[in-house]
Amino acid sequence: LRFQAAHYEANVWVNGQSAVDHSGGHLPFEVDITRFISSSVSYSKVRIVVAVNNTLTSTTLPPGYLHIYNPTYRVLETPFD
Repeated sequence: LRFQAAHYEANVWVNGQSAVDHSGGHLPFEVDITRFISSSVSYSKVRIVVAVNNTLTSTTLPPGYLHIYNPTYRVLETPFD
């Protein structure tokens, strides 16, 4: 199971068991989930739950957009949750 990114912390469970905890919002991560899946269970019965925490702290970067209109005029938008 591969994630391109999860902004900032992610916890992944497979069939109720913790599979991976990840910190580092802008980086991809992956986990092999085969050990959490019984060979007798069909893939339609596998439950994957992902919890993402994007709380702003002193170590996280706020999301935002930088609009550059000309070399001297810029606007930074920070749409916080």
